[in-house]
Amino acid sequence: MNNDTQRLNRSSAAFALSAAATVIFNTVLAWVKDAYDPLNQFMASLLGHHWISHAVFDIAFFIILGLILMSTGVASRINPLRLPIVLFCSVVVAGLGLVAWFVFF
Repeated sequence: MNNDTQRLNRSSAAFALSAAATVIFNTVLAWVKDAYDPLNQFMASLLGHHWISHAVFDIAFFIILGLILMSTGVASRINPLRLPIVLFCSVVVAGLGLVAWFVFF
């Protein structure tokens, strides 16, 4: 495969981007849930514990966004060598965001 023809299939690219977005979504949901107690209580009432609901929301977000990106084909236009970088950066940013949240707030 030369550089001009390197492409990931539609589903691989879509779900790689979806994973990167889900990592950020997870962090934002944790911030909002911890800052807004009624949301935390609501999520706890849904499935017995707020972290269980949190995980279900993350999984649903990942699947729904992945399917949307796969059906539109947007993700397959991205250079496949950049997708791991995007995923890595999203994990670093989200991780630092969670550390900052729990250390400073």
